[in-house]
Amino acid sequence: MLHLPNENLLIQKTLFEALEKFQQKTPIIIDRIVTDFDYTQYHLTTATLPQNEEELDESKIILSYRSKAWASLLKVADNDISKLNNFILSKLNNKFELVKTELSYDFTVSVDLNNLEMADIAQLSLLKIHILSYPFIQAISEFKNLQTQVIQSEEEGKILTSSKIYHIENRPNEEGFYVVASSDRITVIFNTKFQDYNDQIFGKVFIQEFIDSRKRNRAIQSSPQVLFSTVPPLEISKAVVKKSADDHFITFVLFPRHFDNAETEFLSIAKILQFRNYFHYHIKCSKAYLHSRMRYRVGTFLKVLNRAKIEEEKDTNTKKTFSGKKMVSF
Repeated sequence: MLHLPNENLLIQKTLFEALEKFQQKTPIIIDRIVTDFDYTQYHLTTATLPQNEEELDESKIILSYRSKAWASLLKVADNDISKLNNFILSKLNNKFELVKTELSYDFTVSVDLNNLEMADIAQLSLLKIHILSYPFIQAISEFKNLQTQVIQSEEEGKILTSSKIYHIENRPNEEGFYVVASSDRITVIFNTKFQDYNDQIFGKVFIQEFIDSRKRNRAIQSSPQVLFSTVPPLEISKAVVKKSADDHFITFVLFPRHFDNAETEFLSIAKILQFRNYFHYHIKCSKAYLHSRMRYRVGTFLKVLNRAKIEEEKDTNTKKTFSGKKMVSF
């Protein structure tokens, strides 16, 4: 199965080409809009000089970000935009300058080509992952606090659950995900909708394969537990205000081993955030594959039927008139 990359390859390509041209001292004029699977939009454009906005500054590129998730992220950050901006800059290793937000966008940074390195391009291509990781980092912090409280209480088997439920609505039709921290785990729940009934059937088969393969293969038994339901799980039952018949909930259970160090933490968060795109992408691929197989099978049957036709024997003495009547010549 195809695994979607965490990086945005178009951003990588654009910045790499810009850096290459800049090093070759070739004029650079960039104005590119990049849209991701979940309608996240980026705008890369050549910067202008502060003293003269009509003149371009070819040594800098402005990268802007826009997403439906931004309003939910601000709620998680207690509507403190500076807290959220500082978190994103720290994820980018504080190597980029925060500038005035571009009109109709949520977050804008300036990229200086004089100091740009390949590692920086990789970090910028992960901008969406870094931004959406904010509620996960908050949940991990709460997990550590709750774990400390359990240790201090000295009550064996006691489990504490945070009262905070981080809800990020990052897609149209009120689709999104929830993050809930407990003293022994972090639960991530996706709320997804299917376009038609067939997608729902494919989705159930898909999730069941996740569950079965985890049981069969010892090598992946340490992976997060996956659950599928049509009703809101208990962890978020109070937080789900609107519930329609089209809502389906997919639950991932992250244990301490899934975020015990910085590298594992990043990989776990990145794969979780890419799951919804991965899930629906493979549903569409499965349907396309079945349709192609059916068209191939129909084509095979038509060839068999065509071979079964009996051709009329040609009589050299018989000819047809213009009206179609047969005329026999002696």
